[in-house]
Amino acid sequence: MNDTVVPSSRARIGRLLGRVLLMLAILCVCALLVMPWLVNRPGVMAAFLQEFEERTGHRLSIEESAVHIFPTPGLTLTGPRLYDSPSTVPLVFAERLEIALQWVPLLEGRIVAKDLVIDHPQVTVHRWPDGNWSLNKEPSSAAPSDTTRSFGLLHVVQNLLVVQGTVTVVDESVPAATPLHLIVTQGALSSEMMGRRAKLYLSGELPQEGWRATFLWQGAITHNDEGGEIQAEGDVRLYQINLRHVLSYWNGVGRITDGFSEPAQLTAHLRWMPAAAGFDLFVDEMRAELADVSMQGAGSVLGIGTAQARFSSTLSTSSVTAARLLNELPSAWISNSLRAQFTDHAVEGVITLQSLSVDGDLGPGSRPRINGLLTVRNGRFTLGSQYPPVESLFVNMAYDANQLRLTEVRAQCGPIRLTGQDLLVTQWLTDPHIDVQIKGTAPVAGLVEAARRLEEFPVLRDLVTQLEEPTGDVELIAHVMGRPLSGKPVALVDADFRLQRGGGRNAILLVPVRQVEAHITVTPTVVAIKQAEGWLGPATFQSHGEVTMVEGKAYSNMTLAMSMDASELQSWWAEQAEHAFIPEMEGTIRLRAAVTGVVGHPTIKGRMDLGQAGFRAQHWLTKPPKAPAAIDFEGHLSQDNRLMIRHVGIGFPPITITGSGSIDLDGEREFSAHVSSGKIAVSKLPKGIVLGAVRAGILEATLDMKGRMKDRGSWRTSGHIRFDEGTIHVEDFKEPVRDAFVTLRFDQDRIHIPRLAFHMGASDLRISGSIAHWADHPMARLVVESSQIDLDAFSSSRPSSSQPVPDGSSNRLLTDATVSAFLFADYVYYKKFLLTDLSTKITWDHGLLTVERISGDTNEGQLAGQVKIRTKNGQIEQARSTFRASGFPVERVLSPFQAKPVLTGWLTTSGKIQAEFERGVLQPAALTSRQPLQILVQNGRVHHVPVLSTLLSLLNLPAMLEGEVNLEEEGLPFDRLKLAGSIDNGIVHAKQFLLDSPVLKISGTGRYDILADEFDMVLAISPLGSYSAILKRIPLFGQLLSGDRQGFDTAVFELRGSANNPQLRYLPEESLVTGVRGTAQLAFDILVNAITLPQKAFTIVDDEMTGKEEEEF
Repeated sequence: MNDTVVPSSRARIGRLLGRVLLMLAILCVCALLVMPWLVNRPGVMAAFLQEFEERTGHRLSIEESAVHIFPTPGLTLTGPRLYDSPSTVPLVFAERLEIALQWVPLLEGRIVAKDLVIDHPQVTVHRWPDGNWSLNKEPSSAAPSDTTRSFGLLHVVQNLLVVQGTVTVVDESVPAATPLHLIVTQGALSSEMMGRRAKLYLSGELPQEGWRATFLWQGAITHNDEGGEIQAEGDVRLYQINLRHVLSYWNGVGRITDGFSEPAQLTAHLRWMPAAAGFDLFVDEMRAELADVSMQGAGSVLGIGTAQARFSSTLSTSSVTAARLLNELPSAWISNSLRAQFTDHAVEGVITLQSLSVDGDLGPGSRPRINGLLTVRNGRFTLGSQYPPVESLFVNMAYDANQLRLTEVRAQCGPIRLTGQDLLVTQWLTDPHIDVQIKGTAPVAGLVEAARRLEEFPVLRDLVTQLEEPTGDVELIAHVMGRPLSGKPVALVDADFRLQRGGGRNAILLVPVRQVEAHITVTPTVVAIKQAEGWLGPATFQSHGEVTMVEGKAYSNMTLAMSMDASELQSWWAEQAEHAFIPEMEGTIRLRAAVTGVVGHPTIKGRMDLGQAGFRAQHWLTKPPKAPAAIDFEGHLSQDNRLMIRHVGIGFPPITITGSGSIDLDGEREFSAHVSSGKIAVSKLPKGIVLGAVRAGILEATLDMKGRMKDRGSWRTSGHIRFDEGTIHVEDFKEPVRDAFVTLRFDQDRIHIPRLAFHMGASDLRISGSIAHWADHPMARLVVESSQIDLDAFSSSRPSSSQPVPDGSSNRLLTDATVSAFLFADYVYYKKFLLTDLSTKITWDHGLLTVERISGDTNEGQLAGQVKIRTKNGQIEQARSTFRASGFPVERVLSPFQAKPVLTGWLTTSGKIQAEFERGVLQPAALTSRQPLQILVQNGRVHHVPVLSTLLSLLNLPAMLEGEVNLEEEGLPFDRLKLAGSIDNGIVHAKQFLLDSPVLKISGTGRYDILADEFDMVLAISPLGSYSAILKRIPLFGQLLSGDRQGFDTAVFELRGSANNPQLRYLPEESLVTGVRGTAQLAFDILVNAITLPQKAFTIVDDEMTGKEEEEF
């Protein structure tokens, strides 16, 4: 039963729903048929337009209207026009409006819009000369709040869509402004919150040349019912904007024709808000891009619609090069003169706008206020051809509308590293007025090179041009001024220099300056040395003064004070002139001078105070400290670079030596000089001042000299030197020079010596002759005459080991000079050695002393031969002698070397000997004879010779001959003593030695080493003679047999040991048993020859004394 009930109920419900659906369908069809008639009634449309005007405050007119139902109900209005209510000029017109209608009001016969689509609307927005905006073609007097009534449209429609609209903006507040056309391709307005808020979306294009520019707005609009104000907020984006086209809107067509070669992009967040008076517009998070350059910032416009409207903005940019910036900015924004300044000065660099703040009033005639921060990196520009380019420029600057303040500056200008802080440039937007002081550091060498190009600073330029090899560092402050847009280029006007550790040299200064610390200020016409101190060669100096340009010439007015330690001057002098004569110095030398006159050709006047200095010029002058002395001087450097010495006065009160002259500082340094001493009494010199070895006398000199400083051969001199009544204590001589008289007459390059005479001890000398080329390579020709010469008076008073080493100048004189002199002396003696009628020729040729043609007599004989001595650095290096003498008392020959004579008799000798010296000391190991050496002494005696004394003691001769011969007191008499042999490297080779005495005969052979003081000889002794009968009783004598030779009573000894400690050993084996062999046989043969062949044994061969050497010496 239940199963049958359920199906019937379902059937009844289905049939009921079908009837309902059918009725609804019939109603819809009826509604659709009736609705067009209801809507198109004239009264209904009139009511709709009336309601639109009431809600929006604008009047809407149409050409025709039509309602459509499918696919949704809607209304199409053709030719709509929107007017301000009282105006007959449309604000907006479009081709048609599509309005989507709500169903329920439509069924009631009312038109209530839901959505609105505007097709191809056209709007013209005007900004009038007074700054007000309106949609009218004529200025509107409506209050700003009336414009908010248009928001009532949101109460009429829920959604508004614009398709292909056009907005034209005409700004008549800007002269010759070009209308700006905007194409709104799509716009949408969606109402929310009962019409109090709407979302707005706009996209479109900006018609322009070059690129297709688009824009986009996304945001919201809110209506405040209480105050009726509208506020809006949203994001705006602009793409591919041709800034030339946009800027032409404000500047007029044709005004912006270049620059901004790339399209720009812009994004920003905008807020439009009502304020207490008018409206405020805030631009947040604004970002603009032009290719690779970007700008960020924010801004606001406050009080829009009021007379007190004002604006502000803050911007910053990414880095951009100066060249790029110059190319991108339009010519209309940068004057040709400013652009030319950038080009002429080759401005480069990377510019970053750190911040730019602009604010001000929007009223007519108002000027905006600007300030900001700007950074320039890697900058470069030139100031002019005379200056090095400014490079590596870094600048941080703060600016406003009136001035630029450079808070930090770093740059490199040639060698100068520049820095600066808080530098000010005024009127930079209109006529930049630059007046800044920039600090810098630089090496002196680089600064000098830069200063040589400063034509505006002729004084500084001329001064540094004369500086060579500059060193040191400089801290400077450069004062730079200019108004480049007014035709006054940026240039250096003055500078302040702080020199540190400076140095260099100058053609005027003969020595370099170093370690200079100075404070110098510079203007185009004045270089002022506020303070300077340092070293000039070996001297410290202080200086101050200034150099001033007057009528194209620079004049100096400087003072100079110098002080130097004399020993430092000596050391410096020695370094500068390696071989020159350097005096010994001590104490302090001071100098004060004034430098005046034209720069480059100054006059120098001053005084050198030597009162606290002491010096000793060997052989010339000695001055102790505190002895008064000074040098006054005055000189002038002429335009041809010649130093004119007007006056020099060397004063040793009361004596003054005056001079004058000149020297050409170019080329070979030609010079001329005049010196006059007047009569100088040596005894009147201040206490302690000594003229070398001169102790008394009167000196007078007048000399005029000229030539080339570096070429002594060119020196030419005239004048004379006279010295009379002189006493000279020559340090190395035992006796002083007395009664010295000298007259020297100078004639060009020759010195004539009419007379030079003096006494020394018992000696007297008279010299005459001449010296040619005396300044360069002296060549002396002299004649020396004397009645007697005591050589002992000329001998040195000091040991040879303490002889002074000649100085460099003496060495050069000894090396360069040549002397040829003839000596004639009636008597020449040395202790007991005497020669009479001595004549010889003495020559000195570049270190070689030759004494030749020696000829002299003694009472019993003659002397002949020659001597050659080679010297080096003033000391004997080698000597050779060829000699022959006869009839000389040997004790006189030996007297210079022995206090008591050990040998007497008459000497005959000949030979050639060569000797070597080291530092002037004879080297026995190098003593050599160059031909056989022969010595013969006749009729003499031998006293206290150790070898002979030892031999006689061994033979007991003093006792055996007691009463016959007194050997101790009278010595051993002999008829002949002969030595024939040679010397080889200090070793004497005795080929034949024979002593022929009435007591006994001694023969021998062997050698003696001079350096080692050692004998190696064999002696043979025979008692032949007056006392042979007595001597044969001596046991040591035996019968010596040798082959068929005749036998003799002979003893043989071996001699060893030293000269003072000889060692004699008797040889009995050879004498008595085996016979004589070897060296002993040779000694015996000498003895036999002495007995059997006396004439031959004692003959000396006379070699020809030619005076010539067989080999080069």
